[in-house]
Amino acid sequence: MHEIHDADDDMIVMMDIIHDIPKDIMSDITHINVVSMEVKDIITNEAIDDIHDLLGGGFEPKEMKELCMEYEGEFSSLDVNVVNNVKNIKMMLLALEYERQHGIYF
Repeated sequence: MHEIHDADDDMIVMMDIIHDIPKDIMSDITHINVVSMEVKDIITNEAIDDIHDLLGGGFEPKEMKELCMEYEGEFSSLDVNVVNNVKNIKMMLLALEYERQHGIYF
């Protein structure tokens, strides 16, 4: 079993930030039209290139694509598991906040 201190903090932060952006851009398009996986891949790659240009460098598009691909894999790396678990905790906290604000309990 891995220890949390073995995780790469910088990689976790970048993966968490980067993996959602192309997915959000792609889902805006795919909700309007049904598109093939090939078109989804093209849209995702273009989104990553656009993000790279907007951020002015930092990670190269290839590295950004690798982070996205690693996250979209089978949650096999420690870094991916940490990102996924933090996202799940965040969703649970948002649901609790919603329940408290609206008096609706699920």
